[in-house]
Amino acid sequence: MRAAWVAVFLPLLCCGPARAQWGGPDAFGYQWSDTITPVDGQEPAYAWNPITGTQITLGDDQLSAGIALPFTFQFYGTSYATVYISSNGFISFTNDSQGCCSGVNPPNASIPNGFAAFHWNDMYPPSGGTIKWTTGGSSPNQYFVSEFINIGHCCGGTNPASVQCWLYETSNDIVVQMLTMTSDGSQTTIGIENAAGTQGLLYQSSSTSGTFKSNEAVRFYLTPAGTPTETHTATATPTSTVTWNPSFPTYTTTDTPVWCPTRTLTDTRTSTPTRTRTATRTDSPTATRTHTHTATPTETATPTDTRTATDTVTATRTATNTPTATATVINPHAFPNPATAGDDVYFVSDAKAGEKVQVDVYNSAGVLAATLILDSSGPQSYVKWPKAQVATAGPGVFVYRIHYTSRAGVPATYVGKLLIQR
Repeated sequence: MRAAWVAVFLPLLCCGPARAQWGGPDAFGYQWSDTITPVDGQEPAYAWNPITGTQITLGDDQLSAGIALPFTFQFYGTSYATVYISSNGFISFTNDSQGCCSGVNPPNASIPNGFAAFHWNDMYPPSGGTIKWTTGGSSPNQYFVSEFINIGHCCGGTNPASVQCWLYETSNDIVVQMLTMTSDGSQTTIGIENAAGTQGLLYQSSSTSGTFKSNEAVRFYLTPAGTPTETHTATATPTSTVTWNPSFPTYTTTDTPVWCPTRTLTDTRTSTPTRTRTATRTDSPTATRTHTHTATPTETATPTDTRTATDTVTATRTATNTPTATATVINPHAFPNPATAGDDVYFVSDAKAGEKVQVDVYNSAGVLAATLILDSSGPQSYVKWPKAQVATAGPGVFVYRIHYTSRAGVPATYVGKLLIQR
């Protein structure tokens, strides 16, 4: 049996930036997985390898000329043989826009569409740094790399970023290697979107440099239909019980992992119950036994000359269940979790007193479902999502991002998952 865990959380929940480590799928089936622990087994390796390929010169808000790929890259069901590099930090498959002047959360029908954004913001190559691209490998394992080294933001070249975006043949994976991630107060976006702007997957977007992790990597990948991503063996059915204490600053949760429907959970349980019979007999040739145990049998017995009998019956059951579940443990910074459409949901952070707290909630397709703002956090530092809005957004699995300034004075973001049931 999985041991239930009990934790008592005080208002100090975390002391710096924290993130979920996997996300999606979007409407097409793309998911992402990064190298921030704990990992889910689908993450890429972080390896910063500067390239010595072709250097290109881009001005402010400019797309490169078309670059021929040595292989066909499949992206949202479309084959591409040419890509374009934007000075604003993304690879374009459609050559429709250079993306001025800040990142946008995908999917979004406004151009640019059909992109892989590795550091989409209002970048300014004329201030310095280098932009290069290269190809390598041999079929069927070739790759294309776009690299920004020390490219600053418009228009003074502040907060330079160094980042690479890799496209892989055959797997059609997209991997972003992040050496130095920054922002200048406008939105920086990492994510992907199809050519129509109708499907997309956001990894991270923020206007605060401290929310980005450097020396990490993220992989965008497409899992074929019907391919299980993880199999778990458990000895009990996972449940979750949350006790909410609105008085703050203390609340208590008793929880075991919560599983959401996408993956397969194989449950094998063995129990050994013991049943004890209490027999009352008379001297007549025929006696009736009355049994008290966990089943409800009816028996008629013919006793021998022995007038006192004690029967012990031992039964062994083996059951195998295959419920449908996912291996995503719901994070404990939203309460209740799981929630129903009739619940108010509370988001909790280690916010500095008097500082603004903002919570962005995205549905499984990466579409923004709600933005909640607390202008003055006070000592409790929680933000409420009213049940009327919860009912409109649900049911489903949602990713929430809590943006705040911690009590240590550090800008921070906590990212977690929330399950809303019917």
